[in-house]
Amino acid sequence: MGASALPEFRNRVYHLLHLYNWADGITDLIDALSSAERVQSVVELSLQAAFRGRHYSGLYKAIRYFPLRDTHLMALFADFLPPPRRRPFRLLAERETNVVVRVRGNRVFFCPPGNARAARGHPRWYGERFALDDPATWPQPDAEETREKTDHRGHRLVVHLQAWRGMQMRGSRQWPMHRCPFTLFRVWAPLRRGK
Repeated sequence: MGASALPEFRNRVYHLLHLYNWADGITDLIDALSSAERVQSVVELSLQAAFRGRHYSGLYKAIRYFPLRDTHLMALFADFLPPPRRRPFRLLAERETNVVVRVRGNRVFFCPPGNARAARGHPRWYGERFALDDPATWPQPDAEETREKTDHRGHRLVVHLQAWRGMQMRGSRQWPMHRCPFTLFRVWAPLRRGK
């Protein structure tokens, strides 16, 4: 965001917070957080000039009563993001988070559990095992696509894509990963010589 757009962005945040009667305290906290250097405690943060002499208990209240949800903030940020640029590649990502991660070829994931229930105890969290290095464990993909293109050297490139939805990875009590399903993509492109 350019410096010229910053005052407008700050005013939009302020007016949005004003609807909830917490505009002054929260805006001061945002200013204090943005300008603070080497602050190591809440009290030190409350002593920042941008917090305008408010008591440190006001800082706790500003955090506790912050009314804006992620959807409010994303809609606000969207107006200030630079327009998308056309690039020579396509990015495959989940719509909700826009995160793409490359994984090792020996990882093991799990298919969705479906409607099958365990004989005893809580419902099953994981389905059948899906080992990346064992194609015999792979079910039919939920989506497949093949595209062809010719690179700058005249080599024909055939790109294959497969996708499995609702995949899961093993978690723990601290990190219950069964609650975070994802789409697994397989992309491969054997190079063929000639035109």
